Amino acid sequence: DDLFQAFFSSWLATEQKRPQRKILVSIGGNKKVKFLETLRILEDLGWDIYTTSGTRKFLSKNGIGSIGLYKASEKFEPNITTVIANREVDLIVNIPRNTANAATKTDGYIIRRHAIDHNIPLITNLQNALLFLQCLAIFEKDSIPVKSWREYTVTKYFQNPLFCKLDEKKKIKEALAL
Repeated sequence: DDLFQAFFSSWLATEQKRPQRKILVSIGGNKKVKFLETLRILEDLGWDIYTTSGTRKFLSKNGIGSIGLYKASEKFEPNITTVIANREVDLIVNIPRNTANAATKTDGYIIRRHAIDHNIPLITNLQNALLFLQCLAIFEKDSIPVKSWREYTVTKYFQNPLFCKLDEKKKIKEALAL
């Protein structure tokens, strides 16, 4: 098992659904560059990437297409609040420019508030967002093998020489073969 499989499995274990190829991405400041390659792969895989104006300009300048949305403070359509209220996206990645004024009613705050109000999964941590988007790019639907707890723990037990002596391994393997 690797980091991506473990992370994605933990997401699914919390009864979250796998997004159905429609995500909203709004990344503040100079953090956008970290997402370029992953978003490029998701676009190539056919994902619909909805963005706010700043993120859209940055992605467009770097050859990645997205569906631009007006901010909550702009009263034009397609508006980010309408898209969220109509549940047209399955996941929202909103990385604030800074967290000093997190309680202020900025456009980012409104995105996060609407995500919670409409029960759409929201990721606000840069590292978690990047890792999760990479998981979406790596794993196709239902591609993670399911293991029983017993299979997982016994395998890990046999791989750890500190906890299991050779004779004990033989006895356990024999017992499992019954």
